[in-house]
Amino acid sequence: MLAGMIESRSLAFALTVAGGVALVVIFAVAMLIQPVPQGYLEYKCGFGSAGAGRAARSVYDLDRAGMVKTATFYVAIVAFAFGCTSGMMVISQVSAIMQESFALTATQAAFYVSIMSFMSMSGRFLWGIVTDHFDKYITLCIICGLPVIASDFPLWRELTGKSCALFVDPQKVEEIAGAMTFLLENPDRAKAMGEAGRKLALKKYCWQSEEKRLLTLYRKLLEGEKA
Repeated sequence: MLAGMIESRSLAFALTVAGGVALVVIFAVAMLIQPVPQGYLEYKCGFGSAGAGRAARSVYDLDRAGMVKTATFYVAIVAFAFGCTSGMMVISQVSAIMQESFALTATQAAFYVSIMSFMSMSGRFLWGIVTDHFDKYITLCIICGLPVIASDFPLWRELTGKSCALFVDPQKVEEIAGAMTFLLENPDRAKAMGEAGRKLALKKYCWQSEEKRLLTLYRKLLEGEKA
């Protein structure tokens, strides 16, 4: 649709329309935001001690003015700025890359860029919801070279392999405690597990490996359109 507007009207007109739609969507979504329910932090993080309860209450007492006075707020802003900037830099180059690599017209390339932008926006909502129900900290641990203690689920075994994680029954406290004790009493094994996880992340969860999958997907999509 935007590609059609650019051809029939002008780039400025298309960007104005896109910006207007984006503002409407942002305001509409903002109206859906609600305060965190009382007790959610204890439920999500498993707080039970008196000290943890005090920490949770201090979080609930923060309003907008209080949030901007915390260091965490500015860390989040910087991370958000880097994420947006890098994302826009990538999107801005996709059209030129597709035109040069796959001999597409500017209109065709703009169409694919629009799809990518829409999927990127949708992903922030969809995967944000999905990852809240998955243990993203497992991925962070193997990237940072830390040993992992994970629930004995097929997905976690597939994600981490056997060399960088200990798997336990999440319903059995004694298994969790045993795994933690094992790592504390065997620092060499813990270090080896962390190093194995780091190697796995660099080999499997990196741009070099994902690049091949993405390029293969793009070629299939383009070949399907030409056919």
